Amino acid sequence: MKHHASMRAHLSYIELGSPDPQALSRFYRDAFSADVEVVGDMRICHGPERCVVISPGEAKTLKSAGYAVYDPAWLDGLMERLAVAGVAHERTSTPVFADAVGFTDLSGNNMFFGVPRARAPATKGLPGRIQHVVVATRDAAGMVDFYTRVVGLTSRTGCSMTPASCAPPSCARTTSIIVSRSSRRAKIASIIIAMKRRTGTRSAIGATISPICASP
Repeated sequence: MKHHASMRAHLSYIELGSPDPQALSRFYRDAFSADVEVVGDMRICHGPERCVVISPGEAKTLKSAGYAVYDPAWLDGLMERLAVAGVAHERTSTPVFADAVGFTDLSGNNMFFGVPRARAPATKGLPGRIQHVVVATRDAAGMVDFYTRVVGLTSRTGCSMTPASCAPPSCARTTSIIVSRSSRRAKIASIIIAMKRRTGTRSAIGATISPICASP
């Protein structure tokens, strides 16, 4: 697969499953002063720099995660790379994205990259942006390869959990996908696939692969 430019995007929302979306959305409203938007059987909880979608499903499950792209044309390139890699995908929309590409990664996680729907930024509520998504896998190397070679993230190896180019004070925030192999005794290869936003500018997504040892 030919080289491609790294994507420009940031973590926009996570979708959680709940047997009672209405009750869980009330918790986010009361505890975090979230604005709750009702879309069908879903509840969308908005707050400053964060969005949590709650939909019917098993409790304590991550149903999907959504990354907002800065250039809609990037979605076309993503679809081409997914097709070449033989990964099932669809051009679709979500309650948060007007135009999106959805796919399921090697470990069964549903991911969306898309263009957000027009909405006034949330201003009320406790500050607390979404920073990362954590998923487990038995094939960390395969996941790293998939997210870098196919999706379009960049990677580097090392022990630091923060990319060097995003070290303080130049970086205002990071958002991540953290992938760890689901084994307690073997070495765990953890990856942070982190979006870097500098003060006043936005830069590409990067990834840090960090070997750590599991507890005995």
